[in-house]
Amino acid sequence: MDNVSQLTTMLNVVDRAQGDMFDLETYLARDPVPASRHDSAAPHPADRTGA
Repeated sequence: MDNVSQLTTMLNVVDRAQGDMFDLETYLARDPVPASRHDSAAPHPADRTGA
C-alpha cells in the first residue's frame, strides 16, 4: 500500500507541475525513497565501477 501512496504522490506532483519533470526531480531530491526498501525480487543494480 505504501508504494501506491508514493506513486500517487509523485503523480500529483507531476500533475501540479503540468508535466515539468524538474519539479518531480526536486521533490525526489527533497524527499527520497529510503534505501532500506529493497524488493528481493528486483534485479541487482548495475556495477558503477565500470569493471
